[in-house]
Amino acid sequence: MLAKQDSRPEILPLFVAFFIVGLQSGSICTGNWYLLFGALTAGGLGLSYFPLLRGYGLWIPLAMAAIGVGGLNGALRSERIVPPETFAEFDGSRGALEGVFVGEFKVLKKGGISFVMENARYHVASQAIDLPGRVRFHANSHELLPDPGQCYRGEGIFRSISGRKMPEFDCEDFRTVGLAFSPWRLIGGIQRALRDRITMLLPTRHQALLLAFLLGDTSGLQLSDKKLFQRTGATHLMAVSGQNILVVVCFLAAVLTWIQVPPLSRGLLVISALVVYCFLTVGNSSVWRAMAMYLVGVVAVNTEADPGPIRPLALTALLLLLLHPPWLFNIGFQLSFMAVFGIVLGRLPIERKLSGFGMPLLLARYLAISFAANFATLPLIAFHFGSVSLASFVANPLLVWTFSVILPVGMLLPIFGGIWESFGVIVGSGLSLFLDMFLSVLDFCGALPYALVSVGEIPGIAVAIVYAVMLAMVSPAGSWRKSSEQKPGEFPEPIGKKPAGIVSTPGSVNPSPPGQGTFTPRVNPFVIPELVEAIDQQLAIFPKRSLKGQGQFETVTFPWRSLSMDGQTLYHRIDDLSREVLQKEPDRLLQAQVFLIALLGSELVARMIPRLDPPPTPADISVKLKVKSRYLAMALISDGFFLTALPGRTNSEELARLIGDAQKLHIEARNRLLRFTRSRCPEDVTDFLEGRSRVLAWLKDSANLSLESDPQRPSSKKL
Repeated sequence: MLAKQDSRPEILPLFVAFFIVGLQSGSICTGNWYLLFGALTAGGLGLSYFPLLRGYGLWIPLAMAAIGVGGLNGALRSERIVPPETFAEFDGSRGALEGVFVGEFKVLKKGGISFVMENARYHVASQAIDLPGRVRFHANSHELLPDPGQCYRGEGIFRSISGRKMPEFDCEDFRTVGLAFSPWRLIGGIQRALRDRITMLLPTRHQALLLAFLLGDTSGLQLSDKKLFQRTGATHLMAVSGQNILVVVCFLAAVLTWIQVPPLSRGLLVISALVVYCFLTVGNSSVWRAMAMYLVGVVAVNTEADPGPIRPLALTALLLLLLHPPWLFNIGFQLSFMAVFGIVLGRLPIERKLSGFGMPLLLARYLAISFAANFATLPLIAFHFGSVSLASFVANPLLVWTFSVILPVGMLLPIFGGIWESFGVIVGSGLSLFLDMFLSVLDFCGALPYALVSVGEIPGIAVAIVYAVMLAMVSPAGSWRKSSEQKPGEFPEPIGKKPAGIVSTPGSVNPSPPGQGTFTPRVNPFVIPELVEAIDQQLAIFPKRSLKGQGQFETVTFPWRSLSMDGQTLYHRIDDLSREVLQKEPDRLLQAQVFLIALLGSELVARMIPRLDPPPTPADISVKLKVKSRYLAMALISDGFFLTALPGRTNSEELARLIGDAQKLHIEARNRLLRFTRSRCPEDVTDFLEGRSRVLAWLKDSANLSLESDPQRPSSKKL
C-alpha cells in the first residue's frame, strides 16, 4: 500500500500546468471564447462524477477543468484594450512621457529597446495628462536597461496607430525617474523616511546600492554599476524576493520568540510585517511570490505531515495567477519561480556530485543551491536577453551569503539613526566597509574572461527542449520522491546498541501479554497507513480541553519555560491529562500518548537536530503518510528522523547520548501506543505515567545541555 501511495503523481502541479495552458489561450483569444472555456470547465466537472474512464483517461476531467478555469480567468480578466480614438488628439504630438516599466523589454534588431509602460503620464503643451491602459515605449538607445517597477521618462513623439493594441511612443533616449511610490499615504511616508535616513548615513554610491537591496529601487545606481551587475549575473540581488522575505521572517521570529509571544500571535505579527514590507517595495511580482510562498508553506507545514516542496510552489503560482493573470508574462515572475523550482529539483543531485569529490557537506549544499538556481534560470535569461553570464557561477556563491549581514543591518540602520544618530553613523560606517568589499568582489568577477557571453536569438522551442532535458536529468536522482533506506515497519536499534537481528514485518504482533514488561519493537505503527489514519480520525473527535493549568505534575519545579513554544503548549496539554482525567476518560490515553511523543519530537527538532553537523534540511527526513493532527505529524517527523542515519551526524558525546536516550524513549512510547490500539488493560495509565516521568527527566537533562561543553555551536536554522 505504501508503494502505491508513493507512486501517485502530484495532482496539484499537473492541474496548474493545464491551468497555465488555458490562461495563455484565454489571454490570446478574443470574442466569446469564454463560452467554450465555461463549457470545458462544466464538462470536466461533470465527467469527474462518472468514473467511466480508465488508465490515462482518468486525467481527462482534470485537464478539461483546469484548461477551462484558466481560459475563463484569462478571457474575462484580460487587459481591456483602450480604443485608438481615445488618443487621436495626441497622435503625432511631441512631448515627454513617464511611466512605470512592467513586463519585459526587447532589444530590437534595428537597434534600440522596446518595453511597456503603465500608469503613464504624458506632458504636452504645458499640460500633464494621465493616460489609460498601457503604452508601448520605443527608445533608439539602450545603454540603460530598465528594471521592473521603476519609473522612466523620455522625450519624443506620441503615436496612436489603428489596429495596434496600445499607443506607441518613440524617443531617442530615456532616463530613470525613480521607484514608484505607494499611493497610500502611510506607506509612502515610510518609504520617504527610509530614503531620507539612509541618505544621511551613507555615501552616495552606497545609498543607491542599499536602496536597491532593501526596496528594489535601482534609480540611483550609476550606469557602470548596473552594467556590472548585469555582466556578473547578480541583478537578481536587486530584485526584492525570497531572500529579503527570509531575513524579515527570521529576524522577527527570533525577536518575538525571545519575548515569548505565543506561536499564533507570532505568526500573525510576522505576516502583518511582511505585508507592509511588500507594499514598501511597491509589490513587484517576485516579492509577492515570496510572500505567497511563505503563507502557503506555513499552512502546508501545519496541515500536512510531509507537504513536500512541489505542492506549495504550484499552489503559490495558482493563487498569484488567479489574482493577476498578466504576471504569467512577466520575466520577473518567470525567473523567480524557475529559480525556486531549480533549487527544489536540482539541489540534491548537484549536492551529491559535489560531495562525491570529497567536499564538506555544508559547503556542497550551499554551492548546490546556487548552481541549481543558476542552471534553472539560464535558458530563460538567454531567451529574453540574448546573453548569459558565466561569471554568475562564481559571483553568486561569493556574494549571496553577504545578504545575511547587509539586509538585517540595512533594515535596522534607519532605526539606529533615528533613535541615536551617533550610533547610526558608526553602524553606517561599518556597513559601508562591507559594501565596499561586496563591490570589490563584483569587480573581480566582472573582470573574468567570458564573464558575459552573447548567444543571439534563441527560439522558444529550443528553451522548452533544454528544460525537458534538464528535468529528465534530475528526476531519476530522487528529487521528485524521497525514500527511506529502511524497509517498511523496520526500526533501527537505539544508538550505542548492537543490532538484535530482528527482521520486522508490518502487522506482526508481539505475543507478550499487554502491560507486562517491555513491548519488543517488532512493529512500527507509524508506517501502517490504516492504523495512522485511525489514530488521526480518533484525535480529531476529542473535544478540546481548557488549558487553565491544574498543576498536576511538577508545574512549579519543572523548567517548562525553557521548552520551545510548541513544547510549552504540549507540556500544558499533558499536564491537563492527569491520572484522574485518564481514569475518567480512558479513551484520552491515546491522545496523551500522542502528545507525549510529539513533545519529545518537538524538543528534539528545536534543541538537538540544529546542532548536528551539518544541520539537516526537511528533505533529509521522509514522512510517507499525511495526517490532519499537527501533533501526530510531529510524532511522524521524529519517527522519520530516527529512520535515517542523521542521529549519528555528530562528534559530541553529550549530544549523541541525549539523542540516543531520546530514541529509546521514542521506541518505548511508540510501543505503548501500539499496545493500546490492540488491547486495553488496567495498567495502561500507570505505564503511561511512568513513561511520562522518563520523558520529563530527559527534557530536564536536555535543557541543562551546556553550550560551552558542546564543540558544535547551535545553528540558527531550524528544521
